[in-house]
Amino acid sequence: MEVFFWGVYKAQAISELNGYGLEEGGTIGEGLIIGGGAWQACDDNGDVKHNGGYISVGLGEEGTLASGHVTMSNTWTVCSGNIFEWWNSLWEGEEQGCLE
Repeated sequence: MEVFFWGVYKAQAISELNGYGLEEGGTIGEGLIIGGGAWQACDDNGDVKHNGGYISVGLGEEGTLASGHVTMSNTWTVCSGNIFEWWNSLWEGEEQGCLE
């Protein structure tokens, strides 16, 4: 059971993270499992545009004492929005959708 996960990228907009990316990470522990890793968003040539990272904590899982992984992905944004702007628009009576 994952109890906590926190990750961050340094980018001006979520659409800047579209395209190919890499993720490297690992976990360690038995019962209390702690993990972490790094993300890279790349351009079409494979050059890194943005870096990010994450940490996670889990409880009650059977661990393997230590593990590591590397994954590659291709990301695209279907719809995006700002939850703070959406929340404020509810109080102002505006209806805004992410596909406008």
